[in-house]
Amino acid sequence: MRPNNWENESYNNIKEDNRPYMDPYVKNLIEKSFLTIERLRRGQRKTYFTGNWQKDVMSCFPGRQSAKIFKKMRVFLDREDLVFAQKKLTNLDGYEYIVMRK
Repeated sequence: MRPNNWENESYNNIKEDNRPYMDPYVKNLIEKSFLTIERLRRGQRKTYFTGNWQKDVMSCFPGRQSAKIFKKMRVFLDREDLVFAQKKLTNLDGYEYIVMRK
């Protein structure tokens, strides 16, 4: 669940040294999504991320880190025992990212 003051820590906020603010809530969700995928049992289906994956990764992780995250996700996407899907959210701008282990 998002903290109550998440509006104050949005993507549009800039730190004192003009670096973009990295949303700690979204950053934590991205990091936990890999654990969710790894711990998935056979026949289980789970939502590993809700939002806009590419935009959120690019916003929360600078250059090389985001490239590493996309590379790590590519390893999961190439696995034969995992099936990935995304569902467009009707009331929000974003998607529900779902993974299922065969």
